[in-house]
Order: sequence, then C-alpha cells, then structure tokens
Amino acid sequence: MLAQVVGMIVDMDTTPDHDGRPRWSAATAAKHCGVSRTTIQRAIAAGRIPGAERGPDGWLLPLSGLIAAGFAVDRPSPPDGDRDHARVEVEQVRAADHLAARVRELEQQLAETRAEAERDRAARYAAEQIAAERDRIIEAQAQALRMLTAGTGTVAPGGTVAPQSPQPPQRSRGLLGRLVDAIGG
Repeated sequence: MLAQVVGMIVDMDTTPDHDGRPRWSAATAAKHCGVSRTTIQRAIAAGRIPGAERGPDGWLLPLSGLIAAGFAVDRPSPPDGDRDHARVEVEQVRAADHLAARVRELEQQLAETRAEAERDRAARYAAEQIAAERDRIIEAQAQALRMLTAGTGTVAPGGTVAPQSPQPPQRSRGLLGRLVDAIGG
C-alpha cells in the first residue's frame, strides 16, 4: 500500500529521504493529509511524527512518519454531510456535558437535603427524649408530694390527698408552760 501511495504522489515540494521516500514541508503534508497546517504543527510539537527534521526551509516530514502519526495521506476529504454530522455530535456532547453538570448539581442538592433531614430527625429525637425525661421528673415530684402530704390528710380515691379543714392555731407557750406540760400538770 505504501508503494501505491508513493507512486501516486508527485509534488514539487517533495524531497526524498535517504530511502528514496518522499518528505514534505508542513504545509504540503497538511494538504496531502486533509488537515490544517496547525494540526501538523501540533503533531510535530508533541513529537508524534517520527523522523521529522527541521531543515533550513522549515520542517521536513517523512511520509512514513505521517502515516505512523495516524494521518491519512491522499485520501479524499469527507463529504459535507459528515461535517454536519460532526456539528451534531458537538452539540450532543455539549448537551451531555450540560446534563452531566445538572445531574451533579441535583446530586449535591439531594445530599444537602438528606443531611438536613438527618439533622431534623436527630433534633426531633432529642426533643422527644427531653419531653420523656420531663414527664418522669413530674411524675417523681408528684409521687414525692403525695408521700409528704399523706400523713396530714386522708387519701382520696385516685391517689390524691383530700383537703383538711383548717385547725385552730395552738397557742405558743413559754418555757414554764412547757415544763408544766412535761411534768404532767
């Protein structure tokens, strides 16, 4: 195949290399490969074209180096329909990139919403625990109050203390009166 390609190529800018194969300038290589000169320059800068040599008049690129770099030499350019297809592919890639960005944004919002829901659940659990502890304290205090007041009144049905009628206040007596009471007098 290489012999066929070499046989088909006759160009004024062709310089044979030491094997007799053609070498082209960057502009001529771009024309034969159906790409821009900039594309060829980028391939040279990246070192993808083996055997490329810088001469006094610019780069000399061997045909074998261009083929090794993946360029299609002297093939017809694709029809115009393929350019439209490429434009559609670019639009599809942009749309896919936009959708991927939207998915990432929605995943972030979902993670934030889940974290907020977890915080709310933890706060609700803590509030329930506090309310339960408060109920236990109220019940313990009510029981203690019932125990303290149980000796002074009668217990009404339902565990509450029945109210007592007020007793008349006792007269306070001095030291002498208490001694008399203690002796039995």
